[in-house]
Amino acid sequence: MFSIDLFAGCGGLSHGLRKAGFECLWANEFDKSAASTFRNNFPFSHVSEDDIRSIDASDIRNSLKLAPNDLNLLVGGFPCQGFSTYGQRNVDDERNQLYVDYIRFVEEFRPKYFLIENVVGILSMSGGAVVRDICHRLEALGYTCDVQTLQAADYGVPQLRRRVFICGHLGDQGFRWPTPTHGESTELSLSKEGGRKYVNVYEAISDLPSVALKPNQAHDILDYPEVHKLSDYQERMRIGAVKLHDHSAKQMMSFRKLRIILMKQGGYGSDLSKIDISQQIPAEVRSEIVEDCGLRRPLHLCRKQDQEKELALRQLLEKPELTYGDLIDIIGSGGFANKYRRLDPSKPSHTLVAHMARDCSDFIHPDQNRFITVREAARLQSFEDTFTFKGSQFAQLKQIGNAVPPDLGFAVGKSLAEAISLG
Repeated sequence: MFSIDLFAGCGGLSHGLRKAGFECLWANEFDKSAASTFRNNFPFSHVSEDDIRSIDASDIRNSLKLAPNDLNLLVGGFPCQGFSTYGQRNVDDERNQLYVDYIRFVEEFRPKYFLIENVVGILSMSGGAVVRDICHRLEALGYTCDVQTLQAADYGVPQLRRRVFICGHLGDQGFRWPTPTHGESTELSLSKEGGRKYVNVYEAISDLPSVALKPNQAHDILDYPEVHKLSDYQERMRIGAVKLHDHSAKQMMSFRKLRIILMKQGGYGSDLSKIDISQQIPAEVRSEIVEDCGLRRPLHLCRKQDQEKELALRQLLEKPELTYGDLIDIIGSGGFANKYRRLDPSKPSHTLVAHMARDCSDFIHPDQNRFITVREAARLQSFEDTFTFKGSQFAQLKQIGNAVPPDLGFAVGKSLAEAISLG
């Protein structure tokens, strides 16, 4: 079975579909780093980096020697920033119109099935008019459309990530959305036998090295640490991998590390307001704040106000006696400190986002006093360790935050493959 992937990103959806039996013939991704990652992991696919608005769909169809209706599946997740509730939603954002180019490809290829993926915010954009317009245009081409919101954790992804899918097919072929395989509790009435509990953060990343590499070591390769017993998920993520790639983390200032040290598993930055300000700061906390394991951000790369906080903290740490109250202004418990969040190892991660590339403050390792690494983020998205990422650390985190979890793509892909084989 053959597929084409538009707005392909680094290839999360196509990777899941590949495991379900689909071969991606052609992909389009405008971001050069993401396209490079896709090309590296899909060596037999042609990857275009051209602006999709400038591409003639008929030229692509003819170059692939496909007649209308030959293609099994056309997939795509047009950019979601315009629809996302995470940032500012702008009705006039030109990215909101890129679905028209996706539909242009549907009209040219006439695939047996199409699959659109996007953020939940698309459902409420312009009062639902965007989704209605998408379905109206596709139904005018003879397709039956079905809109469904899926939770990635329900399909074995160690992350709570809800995404909207629009699936369409020609004629009476039909399609059934995949049955959940996981839930918050095995006692939940999962409709499939052998239902399992959600995969949690600990099961996903606890086997990875505790020490992270620096951003400029983003492409260094490490040995796996010795682990007494791997979880089922970890064993699956390691299949075929001999060495560990992409295990670098973002750097931080010492005053931010102090905040992190004080945070409990599953805790938020706002919880810092509850600390006992009369408590003396233990020697081990002092030493961890000042030690440089390669993840302290250089002063000259920081904003002036951050430099001032950093220098003030270093001076205070030289005092023989020091309480948390002496550092309360530096620690902070309001404003930007509230965005800090440490992962709970006993639960799936909260939703990973592309903004991790700029700031990982709400993705703090459950045990280590640092941000999660690129590889840990990839694990939480269900990318196996053999799937490696190109570009800078910034580009890698952006790609992962934007990706469709491969295990979610696999679940939907299996259902599509079954429908196509029956058709």
